[in-house]
Amino acid sequence: MQRYKNEKELFNQNPIASQKEIIHEICFCFLVAKRNTDKEQAAWLIYKLNPKYKEYINKWCIDLDDKYEKLVSNRIKKRNEMNRLSQKRRHQKHEDFSLTNEQWEETCESFNYCCAYCRGEEKLTYDHFIPFSKGGSFGKDNIVPCCTTCNSSKNNKDFITWYPKQIFYDMEQEQKILNFFKYA
Repeated sequence: MQRYKNEKELFNQNPIASQKEIIHEICFCFLVAKRNTDKEQAAWLIYKLNPKYKEYINKWCIDLDDKYEKLVSNRIKKRNEMNRLSQKRRHQKHEDFSLTNEQWEETCESFNYCCAYCRGEEKLTYDHFIPFSKGGSFGKDNIVPCCTTCNSSKNNKDFITWYPKQIFYDMEQEQKILNFFKYA
C-alpha cells in the first residue's frame, strides 16, 4: 500500500489504466498489506468505489468479509474523531467546547443518524443551532447532526427564519428539533 497513498496518486501513476486495473491494484494492496494501517487505507479506497465495482471485487478478486467491514468502520470512526478534534481546536480559544463523544453519539441517535433538518443520510457534521457567531456554544444544548449541504446553507442564520424556507421543511421535524432543545 505504500506505493499509493491515495486515489489521486494512484490515478497519477496510471493515467491510462483501466478502471479494472486500478481496482485490481487496490485489491492487491488490500490482500498483501502487512500493516493494519495499510490494510485499512486499501479497505477505505474499496469502500469509496462505486457499488457496482464492489460486486466485481466480491466476484473476482476478494471476499469483502467482516475484517473489511471492521477496517472501514474503524476508518469512519477515525474520520469522525478527527472532525470533532478539528472543531474542538477552533473552539478552544473561546473555551466553550464541552461536547463529548458520548453526547455526540446520543445526539446523532436522537435524529436516527440522519441530518436533523433534511433527514438525509449523508456524512454528518456538527451544526450550531444558535450560530457560533451569535453566541452559540459547542455543547450538547446547541449542537445537532447536520449534512454538509444544510450546514452550508444555514451558515449563521437563525433556525426559525432559515428552516421554514427550505424545500424539505416539515412542521413535525421542526417540532422535534425544538423539543430536542426544549424550546417547545
